[in-house]
Amino acid sequence: MQAGAPGATREAAIGAVVSGSGFLTAPKPGLLFLLVHRWGAVLAALLLVALWSLMAAFQPAYLFPSLPVVIAEIVDLGAKGTLANSTLTTVRSVLLGSAGALLLGTLYGFFLLRLEGLSKPFLYLLQTVPSVLWALLAIIWFGLSPGSVVFVVVVVGIPIVATNVWEGLRNVDRQLLEMAESVDARRAMVVRHIVLPSLQPYLMSATRTMIGFGWRYAVLGELFAGGGGVGYRLFFAWERNDVPEVFAWALWLVLLMLITEYTILRPIDRRVTSWRTP
Repeated sequence: MQAGAPGATREAAIGAVVSGSGFLTAPKPGLLFLLVHRWGAVLAALLLVALWSLMAAFQPAYLFPSLPVVIAEIVDLGAKGTLANSTLTTVRSVLLGSAGALLLGTLYGFFLLRLEGLSKPFLYLLQTVPSVLWALLAIIWFGLSPGSVVFVVVVVGIPIVATNVWEGLRNVDRQLLEMAESVDARRAMVVRHIVLPSLQPYLMSATRTMIGFGWRYAVLGELFAGGGGVGYRLFFAWERNDVPEVFAWALWLVLLMLITEYTILRPIDRRVTSWRTP
């Protein structure tokens, strides 16, 4: 006991110094913290614009066009009507594919809970097969059609949703289930009033992730299968070596993802989880 006392005293002293210095405590909100917290998105956008301008200043225009040139290209595509038509095509693929992945992935999440040993190998199969291979298989099975693009989004999204649902089902409050069983509650009531509310944050997380990945995999599918969407136009511009148009479609895709996040997903998330806030 005596031999260990100096070491314990030294550890206690170090702990007191660290705690007193505020190293392990939450920082007090200062001006920089408030700026980042309230205007983080604006600051990030300004930083990206600055980095873009810096890169464009030191690179030839045919390799890295300036931001005004790219924005002018987006405006020109919009004036021609190409932007709206291609965007609607990709949006339709993302919505159909995401809806299919949410439905099938949710059902598969329940199968994972009930038949884990049987269902997990198929989940690993879906996770390990590269998305490029799914795109090639979609062309073989469905041809050069919008159905190929939707298939890629669905098959890549199923593991994302299934994993979230499975994790949510495993974390349902057991005490609530036992209480429902003690009063002989019907299965439909248990699912409606206990299981589904518990799954809401997991489903919302799956939806947000699914739609975010949906944009990427829809564009990937369109690169292979065509169909007139954003991915097809991006590939067509690359074939013509039209670098400003390639950057324009890439920037437009990023803007679409941000618009989806801030105008659709976040408001839905706040509404769905409003009951959790005190």
